[in-house]
Amino acid sequence: FFGRDESGGSFSFSQNDVDELLKLSCEDLRPTSWGIFHPLLPNWTSEPNRNIAISDTNKSLLLKNAAWIPHLLDGLLLDESHPRNVDPRTDEATKGKVQCDYAEAISNVALYAPGRAALLQEPSVVRVLEELAKRAVTEEARLYGQATLLALGVTKPDRPPLPSLEGGGGDAS
Repeated sequence: FFGRDESGGSFSFSQNDVDELLKLSCEDLRPTSWGIFHPLLPNWTSEPNRNIAISDTNKSLLLKNAAWIPHLLDGLLLDESHPRNVDPRTDEATKGKVQCDYAEAISNVALYAPGRAALLQEPSVVRVLEELAKRAVTEEARLYGQATLLALGVTKPDRPPLPSLEGGGGDAS
């Protein structure tokens, strides 16, 4: 899925499209039927979620589905008993890729005002992101966790922002 077309062109999605994507993705990530027959595959599970979360139009549609934010959190694979964590076919590289894709998707949601509000309304979001920032599989996923906490206003930057060249605070020469 590309999910990046804001113009209503051929890569645009309807509410039904994103709802169906979510159903498929949930089955791939936490299988209860056909999903058990194949291993966790980022190109079928996490990459579509990461890509569709880029467009604000798509984020608006996705936020209308109450299962989306819990699914994004589940995709971080932090639950040791998660079916994909106990599946011997899921190696650390795959876990890392999937976790990073979902962490990037959540970060994109946090940069969108309605998405930020929705994330803050979900009681477990901050706890899960703090856990991600502490024990992510990859450094990139850990950094997405930290950045998302910052975007949500939960944490403050480690250092003050750099002075702006436009505001006279820096030397442009």
